[in-house]
Amino acid sequence: MSFFQVPGITILTSKGGGGKTSLIKFELYQGARLKTYDYAIIFTKSPDDEFEKIIDPSFIYYNYEEQQLAKIIQYQIRTKRQYRLL
Repeated sequence: MSFFQVPGITILTSKGGGGKTSLIKFELYQGARLKTYDYAIIFTKSPDDEFEKIIDPSFIYYNYEEQQLAKIIQYQIRTKRQYRLL
């Protein structure tokens, strides 16, 4: 069971200690176990080594920058085109 729609974008907001990190870690473990997604990208202000145990550290961003988001969107556009050709 997943709380998140795949493919999709999920934004979690709450005050500190609200359980955002725990929910994301749970979903990442479940997604990896069930192979629900190809990759996950995380923007977080919470440095948490646990994320790096679950997904490739190159997909974890500790600061939001528009350039990073633009690169991710371009990657998704290229990937979508490649899958269409198959």
